[in-house]
Amino acid sequence: MNTYWLSLIICCGIISSTGLYASRDNAHYYRATNFFGEPRFEKPWLGTFDFYASYGSTSTGFNGEGKKVPLLDIYGPYNMLQLGVGVPGKDLSTIPDIVLEELTLIPSQGCFGQLSFDGKFKLTELNAFFIQNLNRGFFLQLHIPARFITMDNICYCDLSPDNCQEPNKNNPIWQAFLANSQDIFAQYCVKAYPVHERGVGDISLELGWTLNYQETDVLDFVDFTIKSGFLFASSPRQDPNLVFAVPIGYNGHSGIPLSLEAAFGTYDWLTIGGHFGALFLLSDCHNVRMKTSVDQSGLIKLAQGRAKVDKGTIWEAEGYFKADHIVRGFSLLFAYSFVTEGKDTLTPQKCSLFCPDIVNTDASLASWNMHTIHARAEYDFTKEHSRVGTRITFFYDFPISGKRIFRTGMVGGHCGIDIAWQLD
Repeated sequence: MNTYWLSLIICCGIISSTGLYASRDNAHYYRATNFFGEPRFEKPWLGTFDFYASYGSTSTGFNGEGKKVPLLDIYGPYNMLQLGVGVPGKDLSTIPDIVLEELTLIPSQGCFGQLSFDGKFKLTELNAFFIQNLNRGFFLQLHIPARFITMDNICYCDLSPDNCQEPNKNNPIWQAFLANSQDIFAQYCVKAYPVHERGVGDISLELGWTLNYQETDVLDFVDFTIKSGFLFASSPRQDPNLVFAVPIGYNGHSGIPLSLEAAFGTYDWLTIGGHFGALFLLSDCHNVRMKTSVDQSGLIKLAQGRAKVDKGTIWEAEGYFKADHIVRGFSLLFAYSFVTEGKDTLTPQKCSLFCPDIVNTDASLASWNMHTIHARAEYDFTKEHSRVGTRITFFYDFPISGKRIFRTGMVGGHCGIDIAWQLD
């Protein structure tokens, strides 16, 4: 492991190391949603350090119809017949642009001229938290995520028909396109090859208020937590030339998170709770790849320009039950969560080159959603009346269905420490 990542891990460990608390840079289409969390313990001046590490990989996803497909086909197959239509700045004295132009003149038949792309996605994720209670139920929460992302084993399958009817897989212009595809991509700075990324995600700072109510004869307790704050666009921007890259965070968009958790306990061991939240992402302007024909599809687009990006709001809902301290400090938790992000909208700066009505038909801008199951096993080593308590957790999160998402299950562990800075 190089010095950069060793330093990052050490820093994360120092500022954070659970209860299970919600991260804000959480919902992403490329991996299972993290468990959102339980209400915060109300004890004044309690400090909590949490550190999570997890790993997942996949080569499949769910497309816009919710069907399982090869990883890079979640937005549909790639219509290469239309790849050069409307692209500004074409030079018909060059072989790549001549091939693109001739390709557009071939009549379409079924899946002719379409490619299916596959790949292998791998993610290692670190999440560090520091949560500090104040007085009267108020607390502060700092979250710092970091991610190692790999997209490799990229390959394609020609979906063109292999029969006697023209046009088919053996069409000479189509074969010329396949033979010159790398030169075509290079001319438009399209890098359709493996990607290795690493970096800090989007850091968030939130102020919350929590209540632990125990004055009830029917239930053991009722807990409630609400929090909001700001998500900083601290992650690196996605390179628009790397067509198969995924953003480490929200790609330059800051946001305002809002969430609440509630739970109640009964039978001295059973906890039932839920989470509701939203992340309102702010607009941002940057260079993006944009469609120049309604019939273009897939992640490969030749034209790029500057545009205002209005991200869709992310909505979250979750329910869980927990068998709390069923054997000494051992607890089990099972949960289900649903997350959806609304449609993104692009407003090109040069509408003479990019028609907004065409640009916004891109399936990669459409809304996505994910249904995830969560399983947790935790052991709490805290002794009664102890000033310092420690916990460890093992967890598994898996997306059981969804639309326009990667099917990446995440397995990992957690260690945490609670410190009562002020004794009762």
